[in-house]
Amino acid sequence: MSIEKLLWKWKEGWPNRLPEAAYTRLLIRLSVAVTRMQQNHWINPSDRMVASAGERQPHPRLERFMEAFELEWPEAEKEYVQKLLDDVEEYAADDSAILLEKYGLELAETAVDLIRAVGRRMDIPFDQDRSLLDGLIRHLGPALERLREGKAIRNPLLAQIKKDYEPLFAAVREAADEIWRDLVVPDEEIGYLVMHFGASVERWQLFPRNVRALLVCTSGIGSSKLLAVRIHKEIPQIELVGHYSWYEAARIPQDRYDLIISTVDLPVEPDRYIKISPLLTREEKEKLLAYIRTIAANKPSPSAVKPSDDHGPWERLKLINTYTSAIVQVLDSFAVYSLDLAGGNDHLQAVLTAILARLPKGMLQREETIVERLIQREKYGSQIIPDSKLALFHTRSEWVRKPVVSLFRLSAPLMLGPDGTSEVRQILLMLAPQSLSRPILEVLSEVSAMLLLPETIRLLEEEEADKIKSFLSLELETFLRTKWEWRE
Repeated sequence: MSIEKLLWKWKEGWPNRLPEAAYTRLLIRLSVAVTRMQQNHWINPSDRMVASAGERQPHPRLERFMEAFELEWPEAEKEYVQKLLDDVEEYAADDSAILLEKYGLELAETAVDLIRAVGRRMDIPFDQDRSLLDGLIRHLGPALERLREGKAIRNPLLAQIKKDYEPLFAAVREAADEIWRDLVVPDEEIGYLVMHFGASVERWQLFPRNVRALLVCTSGIGSSKLLAVRIHKEIPQIELVGHYSWYEAARIPQDRYDLIISTVDLPVEPDRYIKISPLLTREEKEKLLAYIRTIAANKPSPSAVKPSDDHGPWERLKLINTYTSAIVQVLDSFAVYSLDLAGGNDHLQAVLTAILARLPKGMLQREETIVERLIQREKYGSQIIPDSKLALFHTRSEWVRKPVVSLFRLSAPLMLGPDGTSEVRQILLMLAPQSLSRPILEVLSEVSAMLLLPETIRLLEEEEADKIKSFLSLELETFLRTKWEWRE
């Protein structure tokens, strides 16, 4: 109870974003650590813990935690508690950009490969389920870390999973063996992966096609945006065709939508719409799911709905301007540099130092600190894009003043990878300030995701700056057009 009160006293909000299981696990681990220290039982520091203690930045909450409990705090105990807080805060962020930053693009590509491999075997379009991709990226990062460290994995539901999802279990097992040839993946972990795919199967069976809905909300654009985001996140199969007042919605032909979702009472028959709050509580989510199951299965697909041209034009223009400005800011400084590695300066620190020196003046401060951070990221996991001679080096830092996306072509190969045998000929550098607007963060994340496209790799390896920038511009224009908010 003392630890829980302490967490909530910080008033920082992230404990509220944790799932119940993760929050309970954090409370238990912190409670055990404090109780253990109170009884003079100390953990033995490992070599890895000692090494990382000097690398990890001091956690601003660790000191407050230590002040709350008057105990001896050896470095190993500080490092342990700090890691608990760091890890759980990253988990609470629940952001795909952060996940990619932590685990790298290779993890995203692995998740995509697994989805496609299972989809081929089951003949189910798993690649259309964004929730499945997000869930797998979130799960595979720590799961693969556990497997590579040889930690035992328990799955008390394994027998039931094998019984209930026998064909799916076999498909996931075959796909995992195909993708991770150098890693032993036990049935227990396959069981957890099957649960992700099983949930996707259930979603697909419930909604074999998207359900089109009008959103009616008279309590302000802020509440309608909140509800729209909640629906998009919780039930992505619902396609919101626009935000309308009841006056506007009543004049849209009924054959152009499946249902009306409203935050207020409407002067129509109760079976023509469903009323929910802008917060979309768990009970309302279940109510909404139950309401649309029959619709999705039985009603023919409606014709495409074109949003009213005069619906929220000022809001649409501001949105377009915000994201367009972000795209221009990211691409405006894009350049391709040739880097001469003559003279034997072919080790990573020298290369990164030379790379930062080529950037326009005023974009960076304390380049040596940024170099150290980039090197540290390489130590945690290779930055080489699979099946290419391209490496992505990226970080966010308070010493970066403006976003940087630039390509550097090396005159001689740089050898990287765990065993130092992987050849790198191009380095794509992505730097961003620590404090970053949401649109720019999304644009940078989208550029990172483009590295999953073979055409992007080919252009970066072979073409000049103008052609590369043209391709990136086209892809980002498509990203802008297909953003869900574009249709508001």
